[in-house]
Amino acid sequence: MSEAHSLRVALEENDRLRAELHDLKKTFFGDASVPPEWRLTTSEAKIMGLLIARPEVAKEQLFAALYSDRIGDPPDILIVSVFVCNLRKKMQAHDIDIKTRWGIGFYLDPATRARCAAMSGRQVAA
Repeated sequence: MSEAHSLRVALEENDRLRAELHDLKKTFFGDASVPPEWRLTTSEAKIMGLLIARPEVAKEQLFAALYSDRIGDPPDILIVSVFVCNLRKKMQAHDIDIKTRWGIGFYLDPATRARCAAMSGRQVAA
């Protein structure tokens, strides 16, 4: 096998793995697209994307969604609570209540989740 062929095979494998990683991140972290009128930061949009995509989201999952790229210098996990607090304030204007399941994480009630998904143009899994 020539060096050029080996390089081409490696580059094709790299492209395939990048696409697979993108799909896995979307599946695990959810789609962060939310209506622009919500005026959310990128981090807040990621959190709402997960809350819309999943019936319940652990604080650790939110932390991973926000900081999976900062392995060497992540902030304290308490930052998730700060984001959720700020997000709750913003979402009140849209009659969206983020609920807490103590010791586990956060969720939207099913009707709110379905409404948010419809506003975001998405389907919701049960």
